[in-house]
Amino acid sequence: MASLINSIRSITSDQWWFVKLGIFAAILFFVMDNDLNYPNGNPALTPVYIVIFVIMLGCASVAMHRNINNKTPLFPNMFNVFEIMNKSICSAIAILPGSLICYSCFYFIQKNILFEPFVMFVIYLCVLLFFSPFIMIPVVLYSVNGSLFDAFNIKNIYEGSGNFVVQFLSYILQFIFFICLVTYCIYFFLLQMLGDHVGLLILKTIVIVISFFSLFIFCSDLYEDVIPELKKKKKQKPKLKRKIP
Repeated sequence: MASLINSIRSITSDQWWFVKLGIFAAILFFVMDNDLNYPNGNPALTPVYIVIFVIMLGCASVAMHRNINNKTPLFPNMFNVFEIMNKSICSAIAILPGSLICYSCFYFIQKNILFEPFVMFVIYLCVLLFFSPFIMIPVVLYSVNGSLFDAFNIKNIYEGSGNFVVQFLSYILQFIFFICLVTYCIYFFLLQMLGDHVGLLILKTIVIVISFFSLFIFCSDLYEDVIPELKKKKKQKPKLKRKIP
C-alpha cells in the first residue's frame, strides 16, 4: 500500500541512495548558500534552480519507471546520463500543463483574495489538491513506458483523479506529522546547540531532496491501484498467405 513510509523504504532500498541523493543535496546547498547573500534572493539563480529541478525530475522519472517495473537499482547512476536527459525533458513536458494552470490560479488568488493566513493556507491547499492529479498522474503515466502519448491519456487521468486526490491528501498529512515534526525537532536541536550554523542549511537541502523523491515514488506506488493501468498494445501476428495449389 502506498504511503510516505513505504516511499522512503523504496528510496533506501538502493544501496547507493545516500550518495546519489547527496549529490543533489550538495548542489542545492551551494546554490542556496549563494542565494542567502541577497535579501530577496538572486534572480540570476532562477535558471539554475529550474535546471536542477528538471534534472531531479528526470532522475525521479527513472526511479518511478524502475519502481513500477520492479527493476534495480532504483536510482540512475553516472552511466545513465542520456536516459536522464531524455526523461528530464519529457517529464518536464508532461508536468508543465497542469503546473502552469495551478500556478495561474495561485497567482490570481494572491492578487485578488485576502484572508487570514490560515484561511489562505486552506484555499491554496484546496487548489493544489484539485490540480494534483493533472500535475502528477501524467508524469507517472509517462514513466511507465517512457511514452509522452501515455502522459496525456485523458481517460486514465480522469478515472484516477478522484481517488488520487484522497491519497495525495493522505500523503500531505503524513508528511506534516512525520517529516515536518522530525525536521523541526532536529532543526530546533541544531539551532540551540550551534546557533545560525551551516548545519541548518545542510539539513534543509537534505529534507528538500528526500521529500522531492519521496513524493514521486509515492505517486508511482499508486499506479495500478489508484491510477488505472495503461492498456498494453497487442502485437498482431502476421497472417500466413494460403498457397493456392
